[in-house]
Amino acid sequence: MRKSITKFSLLTAVLCLLLTSCSMVFDSAVSGSVLDKDTESGISDAMIYAYTDVDDYNSKYNAWKTAYDQGNYILFEDNTVPSTSSSADGSFSISTLRWKTSNSAYGKDADEITVYLLMFDKDYGLVKLDNKLVQSEKTNYFGNFYCSSITTSKKVVVKFVDQDNTDVNITDTSGFSYTYSYNDGYEDLSIDVTSVAAGSDELTITYLTAKYPTTPPQITITGVQSDSDWNYEGDESVTVSYSGNAYTNTSLYFSSDWSTVSVTVSLKDGSRSSSPSLTSSIDFKYGYNNNDGGNTSQTVSVVGSTSFNVRFKGDSTTLTLSEFDNTDSEDGIWEVVAIGSKTVSARETTKTFDITSDQESLSVNVYFRQKYLDIPSTGITGYIVEHTNSTNKNYGTTLDDDAIVRLYDGSDTSSNQIGGTVYTTESQVSSAGSSEAVFRHGYFSGLGANERLTLSYTSDTSYISDPVTLYVYCEQTDDTSGAMLSTTLTFYNTENEFEYRHINATKTTT
Repeated sequence: MRKSITKFSLLTAVLCLLLTSCSMVFDSAVSGSVLDKDTESGISDAMIYAYTDVDDYNSKYNAWKTAYDQGNYILFEDNTVPSTSSSADGSFSISTLRWKTSNSAYGKDADEITVYLLMFDKDYGLVKLDNKLVQSEKTNYFGNFYCSSITTSKKVVVKFVDQDNTDVNITDTSGFSYTYSYNDGYEDLSIDVTSVAAGSDELTITYLTAKYPTTPPQITITGVQSDSDWNYEGDESVTVSYSGNAYTNTSLYFSSDWSTVSVTVSLKDGSRSSSPSLTSSIDFKYGYNNNDGGNTSQTVSVVGSTSFNVRFKGDSTTLTLSEFDNTDSEDGIWEVVAIGSKTVSARETTKTFDITSDQESLSVNVYFRQKYLDIPSTGITGYIVEHTNSTNKNYGTTLDDDAIVRLYDGSDTSSNQIGGTVYTTESQVSSAGSSEAVFRHGYFSGLGANERLTLSYTSDTSYISDPVTLYVYCEQTDDTSGAMLSTTLTFYNTENEFEYRHINATKTTT
């Protein structure tokens, strides 16, 4: 009897071994895309699950759907089957399908099996995609699946505002952070915002429509943090209100010990009644203490005007403007006379301004006067003509040509000569009309060209220079008696300084 049992056991073991050795394992892959039905855009980060057991597939889906229909909105996850997440364009691929069979469709080379797909995404819920007979050792394409959203989205703007100026957002909020939380219908969400750009954030709140059919979930803002320049002045927990089918934009208020005042410095020609802007390049220095251990001292190069910010802590600081220097030439043609006001009792080259935290801006005019007067490249031109007693008219003759003309800085001919010597000649006229014939001879030009005259002033606060008196001396080269003709020229540093360049010096015949 014992021998028979032993033989039976041995036979059973052999049969089991034979059956096991005939089972084969096959691999396959499936792919496809999940898209939004309305927009046809890809659904990213959706989870795709592949089932080969139809009962398991239906059971998992029905359990979730029943709970949803009963108002029990739950997340879905299944770690017992192969899965993957969709990419940004909604495409997916599962390459980990594996099954074992002892009765394959194509012997030891290949097999086929039906695969059932489920997709879960919070915006679309749990969705049956499709089922398809797939073959082993290949990628089986399921195609595109179009899914309808079961959520609603609304936006809300969170502003970061200076409580002292509620109409203006804080422009630099790079060091700010906060947390906002709400229940999206599935679970409580808490989102940390670690970077705030340009003083405001736009939040998108997405939630289950079935859970909140009329009134969306409550949004709570907590954990507001700012950088060292700002102090949060609101409640620890701020509730975003909802009214009129929309969230109400919410402002978070901050205070700061720091103030920023915009300063504009305009450089003016004080010698003109209209005080036009200088067209020369001027260097100057501005400096102030930010009252927090930092001193700003900066030199800028300016043509016309410039603007900069004074940023300081506390109620006030002192701004200093100084070291104005013309950079267009080595010795500079301009010098500063007054800073702030054109009417001063003494010349100012340095001035301080008290700037307070309640100021928005400061404008400063700086007035200059010329140190030199430059004779233009054309020089001084004119005519030396002979006066005829009989007709009392100034007619030039050939005798007025080839005369020597010199320019001096005063009536004394022993003073310094300005520029070189020029000679009179016949003027170049296109026709011989009566008016042109008057000054046809005795013409000179280029007298004192490109020379620089030093200007003087009656006082430190004067803008119009003292007159510059020049003396024109002429001597006929063929006049043995050394007869001399002369005229006096007077210039100022005003816009009309060379209006009277054409000099009619008259030689009297004896």
